[in-house]
Amino acid sequence: MSDMLEVGLIGLLKPRPESWVVNISEKNIHSPEVDSGITFEEATIDNTQVAAEHYMPYGSNSSWHLNRVTGKLTYRIFLRQEVLESWSQKHGGTLPATWQWEQQCQGSSSPTL
Repeated sequence: MSDMLEVGLIGLLKPRPESWVVNISEKNIHSPEVDSGITFEEATIDNTQVAAEHYMPYGSNSSWHLNRVTGKLTYRIFLRQEVLESWSQKHGGTLPATWQWEQQCQGSSSPTL
């Protein structure tokens, strides 16, 4: 655990937020839950999907994709190659390059907390 904290990967072990707000007019996505993480900016929104990506200056990138027809949300975090190599050199193991969470969502006019 301390090694995950040291290299900034401890957030991978936290559960993903259970509620999200898609702001259609501002084209962004965030969770109203306390300490939920990032806001996805410049979302692509159409009748069938909402999608956005977030690029971090270090360590990882993430994507958020909601199928508006089925309600399936897919949240992915992609670890950069240098993070994977650093972990492998230090610990001898291999971390997955892609971490994925899925949720079944339903629409609401206001978030449920």
